[in-house]
Amino acid sequence: MGKEELAAKKARREEHLKTVYASLEALVPTFEEAIATLERHVESNRTPQGVEQWFLLYLRVVDLAVEIRRGEIRHRSSVPVKYKSQTKTCHATATTNGLGIDDANVLINELDKIHKQLKKRKPMHLDMLESQFDILDRDTIGPLDKRLFECKRAMESTRSAYYSSCTITVHGDLHIELVVKDGPTVLLQRRRQCTSIDACECPVDATPWIGFRITESAPQPRREAPKPAEDDAHHSLNDLKKSYGVDVDERERSSEAFQNEVLGLPVAPSVDIEPRVKRRCLPLQQAVQKECASMDAFATPTAHAILAALKPQAASMCSMDFQAIEWPTLAVDKVATVANIAASANLYFSTWNMNDVALKKDEVITLSRHLTHSAAFRNLSEVSVRGLMLMSPDFSVLLPALATLAHLEVLDLSFNTLTAHGEAIEAILQQCSRLRSLNLEQCHLKGLERYLLKSVDASQDHLQTLVLADNNLASSFLASLMQLLPTLALRTLDLRHVVALPPTEGFSFQTLGGLRDLLLDNANVVEDASFVSSLNSALIDDSCALSVLSLQCTSPVPEAIEELLGHVAHYGQIERLSLLGVPHLPSLDLLLRAGLAKCTELDLSLAPASFTAFIRSLAANSLPALKVLRVRVTAPATDAAIDAWRGDVSLHLPHINTVAIRSK
Repeated sequence: MGKEELAAKKARREEHLKTVYASLEALVPTFEEAIATLERHVESNRTPQGVEQWFLLYLRVVDLAVEIRRGEIRHRSSVPVKYKSQTKTCHATATTNGLGIDDANVLINELDKIHKQLKKRKPMHLDMLESQFDILDRDTIGPLDKRLFECKRAMESTRSAYYSSCTITVHGDLHIELVVKDGPTVLLQRRRQCTSIDACECPVDATPWIGFRITESAPQPRREAPKPAEDDAHHSLNDLKKSYGVDVDERERSSEAFQNEVLGLPVAPSVDIEPRVKRRCLPLQQAVQKECASMDAFATPTAHAILAALKPQAASMCSMDFQAIEWPTLAVDKVATVANIAASANLYFSTWNMNDVALKKDEVITLSRHLTHSAAFRNLSEVSVRGLMLMSPDFSVLLPALATLAHLEVLDLSFNTLTAHGEAIEAILQQCSRLRSLNLEQCHLKGLERYLLKSVDASQDHLQTLVLADNNLASSFLASLMQLLPTLALRTLDLRHVVALPPTEGFSFQTLGGLRDLLLDNANVVEDASFVSSLNSALIDDSCALSVLSLQCTSPVPEAIEELLGHVAHYGQIERLSLLGVPHLPSLDLLLRAGLAKCTELDLSLAPASFTAFIRSLAANSLPALKVLRVRVTAPATDAAIDAWRGDVSLHLPHINTVAIRSK
């Protein structure tokens, strides 16, 4: 193909790409409106016919998502098709408009190849368009896709007096089936009809989400089948005991546990969910309305906010985003309100997010009491109480309650002042035997080092992520922590912005254990020659498993950083390396040519004069896995110079996805 043909093809592809972006940008508000309509109509106590109407709208919204993602059209439209599909992700017989996100990705890759064939740099407006596509997909369409999936899951988990189960099953891409059952009896079964434009029965350009309402005539609620009468002669002794209130089952369980203990047999842990027969269960929406009824004018908006923040999951579990609720200015115990709703609806929290929230002392006491005694909180596995607006004494009530959560796996205490609560933090790490992630970023931990060291050592079998970022910590504690790594299960250690306080003690660790991510951004320990020397020794240890090393904005001694990068090159297993803001970087020739074969992300700071040598060191065979390169130029540079550098990098690394270069 000649240059003129290539240039003409490039112009056509650019026009096509711009049309795709304009089309997607125009579809997003419609997609968002359709999903919002679906969300508004997810309610408890729907009849099977009401669920069917919701399901038919859900199918239309799914088809709209498919049109956005793949450009596949399944319903009659008056808009003529101008472009062909650029992908093979659609069905062979599908009608496509060539205006999906998948089409855009193919066009972007094709334009890259055309520019390389023409030996021209990609213009700035195309780079900006690619960035706009990335932002649109990641920040707008992606979250909308997630909301659509949550809609389906929420409808399946709602309760009704008219059926026992509602499932939406996906048999392949086109075949989606709704089945509503009452016990083993199938009350309603419905599949999609519009699998293509030819099979579509909808009006042309239909928008069923506009003015959508569910109309249903309520049938008689389902009734439990009466139990057959039993002959008294067939009653066992245990039945007689139960009639007098003796808990025979508990006695049998205790006997079995005693026998297992005597025989030395392990006992599997059980999830502490109370049987549903033990308390009356209200549908979620009814429970919320009942609890909010006393709020007068604020009742309806508060109820809607709680329903949006409380997300039901499988097996009566749910998650709570407490900070998303806008509470009225009335004197309401917010924690008690949510806890009462969960109890009435027979729900159990698996996740509790309460970030940047101001709580009164009474509410802290209420929360602590529920964490300790309420069945709804007993199975919590994730708790985030980041940045609570509390007085320091209030944490002496809250932290011991957190330590009683036997199923806790993830705990975020970041941005709280915990200076006087070392013993409580130690109790959490020692008593929560499943805790695998603890975030203590900016918690003012100075003076608590002995509690931290003791508790981390005690949790060596289960703690995998420890975040100590943005704290002032004694050098002796950090040295002891690094020496403990071989005995710990830690996979991620976050020491970003940590200030090692004098007196400085030398570091002497030889291995990092099973550590995979080591984050040292702006940490002054990197300025300690003994720390860098120990890190060098750990990198050449046979047991080293490190894959992420971040040294952003650190100032190691020039000789030390040169030696460290040499050991990184010798190690050769780093998958992500960040050297942004590291001054006086030595020659990267050895590192780039031999030490980053598995690296997928690389961040650097370079002077303009160093770019020529840097680009000369790049080679596709030595950086086969590299997908993202971020470079910060340490001096002002023109847009033309940045475009030229970006083009040179793309020529040397044709497989790379992202080249981000910016200057001061």
